Amino acid sequence: MCFHQPFLNRVAEELPDADVLLGKPLPVRSAALFYETLRGPFDPARSLQWLIDTPGRMAGYLELARGLGTKLRISVEIDVGLHRGGVTTTEALDAILRANDCGYREKGNVLYVYTKKELEEIDKAERKQVTETFRVYYTPAANAVNMLKPVLSPEAQVAFSTAPTTGIESGAKDIGGNSQANATASASPTQAVREQPSSGARGAPAR
Repeated sequence: MCFHQPFLNRVAEELPDADVLLGKPLPVRSAALFYETLRGPFDPARSLQWLIDTPGRMAGYLELARGLGTKLRISVEIDVGLHRGGVTTTEALDAILRANDCGYREKGNVLYVYTKKELEEIDKAERKQVTETFRVYYTPAANAVNMLKPVLSPEAQVAFSTAPTTGIESGAKDIGGNSQANATASASPTQAVREQPSSGARGAPAR
């Protein structure tokens, strides 16, 4: 564990195989200076974890990574009640993770961080299909389907029955109509909707 930039550069030069974690968040300029003065085979993208405590610092490190054309390994500092720095709200943690295209899940008292792709896979695996049946009045079922589709998931399925024919059939033998004329409002068309609701992950879209 290192706490300032000059010592970090020395460790990288003397112990190129070390796995290093920053013990405190460094200014973005100090991080940039580390890369400018780095010598030897030490690989920061594999062996160095920067410590982040605010959304603003995360944004600064993200810009640094883009400017250097490299990837940064990030650890998020969390305030566990001592109030000595770190993230104190889920909103702040969300902002930091979203800036790095990640999200998280809560399980008990532990937060598990995942990439956007991992969250999408977890969400898909945990979704359970739910079937709902509706009886439609005053409008054809086809119209109701058109209104529902924009809010359904890509995997959702919609099926509906057509309305019964009412009135007197042409050529009926008995005046007054046949069985088709006995249709009532209770025979309105129905539609079944099968949807898989989201599991509610937090973070990158799939939150």
